[in-house]
Amino acid sequence: MPKKLLIVDDEETMRRLYDRIFSGEGYSFTLAGSVAEAKRLMAANRYDLLITDLILEDGAGTELIEPGEENGCRIPSILITGGIEPWEVPLFTEKYKLKECFRKPFSADSLLTAVKELLA
Repeated sequence: MPKKLLIVDDEETMRRLYDRIFSGEGYSFTLAGSVAEAKRLMAANRYDLLITDLILEDGAGTELIEPGEENGCRIPSILITGGIEPWEVPLFTEKYKLKECFRKPFSADSLLTAVKELLA
């Protein structure tokens, strides 16, 4: 059974990019355009990995990252953003128990490699 990804970004061009990155890679992925849509999808489905932009039209991607009691996030999460400075990346990674944090622009190969490693 393929691993299931939920990918959240409010920019259509970014959703098309994610579609190109993950198509044919053996994952089942769902693209969402808002925090509200992602929350509905998360309530109805189980995902193995969350990839979310930080700044969305209806909120912050960090709203989707639900801390667990002992082992970090309920869903392993990757945050992608153009809205923080390079020195802030480790702070966000630690605070939200992220598996990875990428700043835009990012390498598609680097993202795909990170996803493969996290889901191996």
